[in-house]
Amino acid sequence: MNCRPVRHLLCRPINEGLQVLRIYGEDPNPALPDSIRDRKLIEIGPYCFSASEKKLPEDAFLCSREADGDWLLQDLSAEAVLPPALCGSLIESLSLSSHIRTLHNGAFYNCRQLRELSCGPDIGAIGSDVFTNCRRLDRLEIRSDDHLPTGLALLLERLPDDLAVRFTSGSLLFFPEYYEWLDEVSPAHLFSRSINGEGYRMRKCFRDKILDYGRYDQCFPSALRTESDLDLCRIALARLCHPADLSPKARDAYLSAIRDRAAVCLELAVGRKSTDLLNYICREADPSPDILSSAYGLAKEGNWGEGAAILTEEIHRRYQKPAYEFDLDF
Repeated sequence: MNCRPVRHLLCRPINEGLQVLRIYGEDPNPALPDSIRDRKLIEIGPYCFSASEKKLPEDAFLCSREADGDWLLQDLSAEAVLPPALCGSLIESLSLSSHIRTLHNGAFYNCRQLRELSCGPDIGAIGSDVFTNCRRLDRLEIRSDDHLPTGLALLLERLPDDLAVRFTSGSLLFFPEYYEWLDEVSPAHLFSRSINGEGYRMRKCFRDKILDYGRYDQCFPSALRTESDLDLCRIALARLCHPADLSPKARDAYLSAIRDRAAVCLELAVGRKSTDLLNYICREADPSPDILSSAYGLAKEGNWGEGAAILTEEIHRRYQKPAYEFDLDF
């Protein structure tokens, strides 16, 4: 993530650390500091990044980073010229402090342009409506090793839409969206809970807050019956390209899936303009000449010259008719 350090925050003391109430700046991709004057930032306050106005507590104070890197602390009675509050649709990506433990109610309420969120491993409590209307949020970075306990399971419970999750240790997973609703059972006015989508079960693959890759991979056969071809390709390619704890059996299942959907995989790679992904699919998915030609057309339409060149070379290398020489001197 290319987030820049934020310079102005409203905070309040909470336990042994600080709770963030508001941040200010011009960059839509802010990064919060881990600490201010040796006090760790451990909570995101209620409706912190929501555009709605709220009454600030009496113990709130302003923190401003000086040019030399030191933090200047002021009470709210001091006059200060601040840039706009970074909230609502003004935020596109955000890097939270590494020590954040709690996200209070409505913390990201109506952050409709938020696409990517990065956080540390310590999140252990999340309030209500934290990610309401954050429908563009599709990337989550966990700054931790994937074999250590984290708060990912808790975050996934609140993020039902398509979500790519990356650990800084290198692994990548894709969780497809799922839908949940209540059906009324007449005439008793009772309700039964219905869930549609394998993404729900895939979000439950944890043991003691540690991601269980084996259980995640066991969800794939069911996903083949319920998920779209695009989502199946995203699941399979994430596991194949980042094969943490990937068993031979699971690898074969994922390879079979991308070979059956080579056209969709290539369309995905061209859409992302990823040369690494494109080369991998050409090597492992064994696309046909027609599929390669279609992908070449998409690369040309998208003005991606590098991808078009790779596809052209692949077509010529694999499917060019051999030239024969004959000795006509009988």
